[in-house]
Amino acid sequence: MVRPIAWHLIMKKFLAGIALLLAACGSGHKHMVIREEFPGKKLRIEYRGDVVFNAAGSAIRSMQPGASVHYELNGASFLAKADREGHILYACNGKQPAAVLRGREKLFMQRAIADMVRLRGSKGVK
Repeated sequence: MVRPIAWHLIMKKFLAGIALLLAACGSGHKHMVIREEFPGKKLRIEYRGDVVFNAAGSAIRSMQPGASVHYELNGASFLAKADREGHILYACNGKQPAAVLRGREKLFMQRAIADMVRLRGSKGVK
């Protein structure tokens, strides 16, 4: 006697496998980490999703919704994160995210972006 194929069980296993695969991949954003270390300097940049710099390489022009970039230099940190609509918020050293940074935080952000552009390649490229 031939047993009938239980398609519903096969489909359940297939869907469970897809769900596990998606969970393992995280948000579906590209992920990249850049490290640079030598005496007196420890730098780490982590990208999740697409980040586009302006042509001058001095600012973040746009980010994919949900994307982020985290920059750490000798213990100091900078974070840029896009919300679901792609609006970018910035934060330094774990402070509350804001749409605009001022003073020393703005200077640190500018240095972070300059390092990101230098280590990532061409200006304005994702």
